[in-house]
Amino acid sequence: MKKKVFKYKFVYWISIMINLIVMILYWNYSYSIFLNSSFEIKDLFSISLIFFTALYSALTLIFLLIKHKFAVLLYSIFLILIVILLLKTIFEALSDERKFVNGAEPIDYVISSITYLLFFGTIFFLIQKYKFKNISDDLEINEIGKL
Repeated sequence: MKKKVFKYKFVYWISIMINLIVMILYWNYSYSIFLNSSFEIKDLFSISLIFFTALYSALTLIFLLIKHKFAVLLYSIFLILIVILLLKTIFEALSDERKFVNGAEPIDYVISSITYLLFFGTIFFLIQKYKFKNISDDLEINEIGKL
């Protein structure tokens, strides 16, 4: 019997593609942060959260590819880390009254973060709804007729 993580292959491939895209983006962002040596101590939490999310995305991708039984749990935690980063961005944009990089208004960061929150929330709902639940264990010969 084949190992299954989700009920449908579509959800499995969507989760792999999203994880792969996010992993590449976060690894590139982590790399660019470490090349830029002008970050401050107050940004240490953000930088460590971004790096941890990039590292965790690689681990989650491996678990999804080998179809381990904890893949859905790890993927859920991965999505929660991304939601925490987006909520942190919203909070910073609302609490900071000055203009951000390149003169962008804080409302621009709020609107884009809310859009991403809706997207990742939908993905979180999909993986929780369509995760594979193995309710039929290997039956013994004397218990076949009892079901």
